[in-house]
Amino acid sequence: SAPESAHKIYDTIVSTPHNEVLPYAVTEVHDFATDLVARCTSKNKEIVPLLENIDFLLHKACEHVEGKVVRSDVPSILRVLARTMQSLSMVNQPQASLFILEMMLLSLATSKSATHKGKMGNLFLTGATSNSTIDSFLKLDDTLLTEVVRALRIAGLHEEAMGTFERGTANDSVFPPYSTQQMLQVLVDVGQTDDAIDFFKSLPSESRTPESFFMIGTLLENEAKWGEMRDLYHLAKKEGCLSEGIVFLAMKGVEKSDLQGKMKVFRMIGNDASKLVGMEPREWLDTRYWTMKRELGDHYSQLLMWWNDKKICGAKEFELAITQLYERRKAGLKSKNDVLRSIVLHCINLDRIPDSVFSWKQTSIPQTEQALQELLFEVVGACEETNLCANSRFMTNLISALLSRGFVAEATQVLARVTARGVLLDENTIKEVLDEAARRRVPVPGNVLTLQQ
Repeated sequence: SAPESAHKIYDTIVSTPHNEVLPYAVTEVHDFATDLVARCTSKNKEIVPLLENIDFLLHKACEHVEGKVVRSDVPSILRVLARTMQSLSMVNQPQASLFILEMMLLSLATSKSATHKGKMGNLFLTGATSNSTIDSFLKLDDTLLTEVVRALRIAGLHEEAMGTFERGTANDSVFPPYSTQQMLQVLVDVGQTDDAIDFFKSLPSESRTPESFFMIGTLLENEAKWGEMRDLYHLAKKEGCLSEGIVFLAMKGVEKSDLQGKMKVFRMIGNDASKLVGMEPREWLDTRYWTMKRELGDHYSQLLMWWNDKKICGAKEFELAITQLYERRKAGLKSKNDVLRSIVLHCINLDRIPDSVFSWKQTSIPQTEQALQELLFEVVGACEETNLCANSRFMTNLISALLSRGFVAEATQVLARVTARGVLLDENTIKEVLDEAARRRVPVPGNVLTLQQ
């Protein structure tokens, strides 16, 4: 495992004379980091920057052995060290993150003739305060302190994380914002939610971030403290810490409360959100409709869209979904799952759409079987680019939609692909496909025929 590899390398290094430690570490740690990153971040686009950061650190460590590192180099070294630690922590390798931290700070903090013997973690994991030089590095850069607390938190060393934060912020008149955010997360992780909320409330505005506001908002949501959620939203707006995350939490708070004039408040929050991302209010509503529907339900999300007639709300949503499907396909982007789900369900229930809808000018709702076929085929292609192609419920609905419009051959083809992936479908749907294929004499792929057995 990665921690065992780190310990092995560390034990070897500390048993080596110090004037030979860092040159040895250049080879060993680089090989360790390269292997670690290859195994743990094979899908991470930041592999190359991470390795470049490690190369930079090791290079600076060697320069220190030769006496070339000057005081002005230290801030840049600490920033790269922090970025490297973050990359390792984000792929759940906190011990490796702490290992590289200790190696670098040991290099910067000791003389050529100094030695350090002991197990990995003596500098940070024991909470020792005797090494004031090491602690002083944490005060030089909030990003480094942030990553140290993050790594200790992810490693489950919560007391050590708290101790490190306390030492790193000792005598500070204002807590640094990002390490403070990690400290809040430590309190949340150990279940001290009330302490986290109280700590957040005690902070000055300089110590709060949009992320910490969202974290506290999530805690308030879990405890259904909707009145405090409203206050939190106004505070975030006042301090310039609004985010779309806190916007939707505030909207949910309004929906759950007994507040009078909810629609007016919803529109005010929506206007704030549109300004936040540089959109017109109508554009923001269109692009965030599916999130609003999940958070607020059909009633309020539809009213926010100005769909006041319940009889045509479904048709309006169908139109929006079709428009967004083709817009994203044209732009070469993956379709959103909510859009595909909506189209499929509306195709199944197409007969429920009022006839008056088809008289609308420039409606995108299919009015011929050919247009409907083209739309469903577009959905079939689009879902192959998403995780919905392996979703049993969605694929069952898609096959049902194809069957309901008489596209039996296409339904059998989709069923064959789903079967090949090992996705389990509703038995009644499978039987319906096979019965319709037999009745219309549509060829059925072999792997589908085996489902009858």
